[in-house]
Amino acid sequence: FNWSLPIYIDFYMHLRLYEHQKEDWVHKDSSDLGLIIYLNNNLDSGTNFYLDNQEKPDMSIKMVKNRCILFDSKINHKSSLNFGKDINDGRLTLNGFISLK
Repeated sequence: FNWSLPIYIDFYMHLRLYEHQKEDWVHKDSSDLGLIIYLNNNLDSGTNFYLDNQEKPDMSIKMVKNRCILFDSKINHKSSLNFGKDINDGRLTLNGFISLK
């Protein structure tokens, strides 16, 4: 490929447990694009997106194993429903931060 822009990508494994539920907040990331790959199933969990600083999400994506979502990381977002007690049954994702510089 001949890319016209340098692209920087950082990936992180992310484990969130039931006990972390109150620690999550609606936020934006500093990268240009966000990427989440869900590594397990829980249709009660996923990612919520918020427009115009609203309290109620405008869109929700359900957590389906191997589903990948790519989004503008300047849109407010937050995980929905962290679950489990440890790595064997918790909310596990691969998070990517993509900068186009």
